[in-house]
Amino acid sequence: MSEFQPLLKQISLALGDARGSTARWRQGADARRLAADWLDEHGEPARAAYVRAVLELDLCDDPRQRASLLDESLDLLQRHEVEWLEPWRGKLLDWRWQAGFLMSVSVTLSDFAVIARELFAREPVQFVDLCEDDGAPLSPQSVAALASSESFQFVQYCRIVSGRFDDSGADLAAWLKALANCPYTANLQGLESPPDIVVDSAVMASWKKFCAAPELADLQVLKLRGRELLRDGEASQVDWMGPLLSSTFRHSLRELDMQGWSVTPEQWRRFASAQCFGELRKLTPPMAIQPDWWEELYGSESFPHLSNFQTSSNSLPSFCQSSLAKRIRHLTVVGWDDLDRDVSQDGEYWERLVRHAPPPERLRLKCHNPGIAGFRAMIEQRWLCDLEELTITSDSQYEVYSGETDGIVELLDAGSISPRLRKLTLHEIGNERVLQALLECPSLRSLESLDLRDDYHGRLTRIEGDWPCLRQLQGVVFATNDGIDAFLQWNGLDRLTNLGISFVGPHDQSATVELDSEAVQRLLRSPRLSRLRQVTMGFHQLPEVAASATRLMGNPAVMPHLHSARLYSLYSSLRPHAEGLRERLGPRLDVF
Repeated sequence: MSEFQPLLKQISLALGDARGSTARWRQGADARRLAADWLDEHGEPARAAYVRAVLELDLCDDPRQRASLLDESLDLLQRHEVEWLEPWRGKLLDWRWQAGFLMSVSVTLSDFAVIARELFAREPVQFVDLCEDDGAPLSPQSVAALASSESFQFVQYCRIVSGRFDDSGADLAAWLKALANCPYTANLQGLESPPDIVVDSAVMASWKKFCAAPELADLQVLKLRGRELLRDGEASQVDWMGPLLSSTFRHSLRELDMQGWSVTPEQWRRFASAQCFGELRKLTPPMAIQPDWWEELYGSESFPHLSNFQTSSNSLPSFCQSSLAKRIRHLTVVGWDDLDRDVSQDGEYWERLVRHAPPPERLRLKCHNPGIAGFRAMIEQRWLCDLEELTITSDSQYEVYSGETDGIVELLDAGSISPRLRKLTLHEIGNERVLQALLECPSLRSLESLDLRDDYHGRLTRIEGDWPCLRQLQGVVFATNDGIDAFLQWNGLDRLTNLGISFVGPHDQSATVELDSEAVQRLLRSPRLSRLRQVTMGFHQLPEVAASATRLMGNPAVMPHLHSARLYSLYSSLRPHAEGLRERLGPRLDVF
């Protein structure tokens, strides 16, 4: 074991340093190979084979080989997961495998103190989610107890478990204060808060102490996203930037998420011109800043390594030809007043950006539509030739793609999307034209994840053809028994490990229902779904179908390898029918 632990440390450091960078992710390959050899030599051939299969998968670009490696790694995990988790199985509330090892765990504070030393001696766990015994967020008293416990020395990335926070903001304040005084943060690399956390003057006071703590000098990732709730006269006390600019960790930060922060023009100028963030790779700025403020950042030379960036659509005029745009490989553009502002020139700005900036590896368009001119520029310049992930989202209340999907259809018809694309998300966008173009696009057949959900259910009414690598499929919607029967005939069904499906009845309650419980149960019982580890199921206007399906999911023979589930119904409660499923999955079940 003394030889194995240094390898785990190397793997952990390599994977931690790799956030947002595919190239750096692969730098831990040698340590993973040596770890597999060690496992082989110490009587764990199955675990060694799993580590090697996942490593080969991470290094492989050929779709057919990836399909084979996906199957091999999943088969090994399903056969041996119970054995590998045995020392902690009764303690872990949830867990996630990555790179061949346990990478994320959720555990109660009391159990964490019991298993921490042994767990981290065997697995390079990166992410730890801690909660009270009843699953609630840690109280201020528990946060203080955690920070004074030696077990915290093993935590590298801490995510504050979300929940209902009162108006005082005491919970985030307690975390920041406790970590500022914690003597066991030498290994802490990241801290993340939920997006709904409340920020007030108490948080600001603790923020100053957190930024001044010498023990946090090696912090690399900081995601503090919240909504400010200030009493009269407290607005002047909000100052995120001052403490950040003088923080002990300013030189080590690699990822910074400032969504929800309020800043003044002067504070923003100081941040944009600061010379202390030279290691920053990923930046998510506050969205509520004014268009002319962005120019301070776009012309700055203070962020030489920044390659992952989120900007707003109203800043495209200054971003499209900036020096910063030349360095960004992971780009997110968020719509800002796109329904109200003049978007007629957005296509021209996108044309400039496509000619000026390198092809992205990841592109996310959130409630923003580049328009037909923008998409055509991407096609003509083959700008998406290196793309590995494409996310385009709209919103039921913010329909920037309503009747405006011609650009997406042309993009799919042209076949100009990289065959390396592994993940495609089209949220609140899929219509019949988009769906047909998607099904006929040959370069999408190497996809491993396809998501066509909307705000309520989904837009994928059918799927056909051969998708050898597809393992995650979200947004499938059934309105008839025939639709279920057709889905059961699809040749890719046996390969899925993550599935999102919805069963919907007619909006007109006097109309004939064409979907019954027998057909739904036939789908859920199908052995072709036996490899599923995660499932999401939604129901609309079908209370009897929803009740019987929820009860059926409590049967361990249904989807026997199921790890987690999310069930919801818009017009009926599923909770009275979920006792069996709750007993089966425990906290890994979300029902609402």
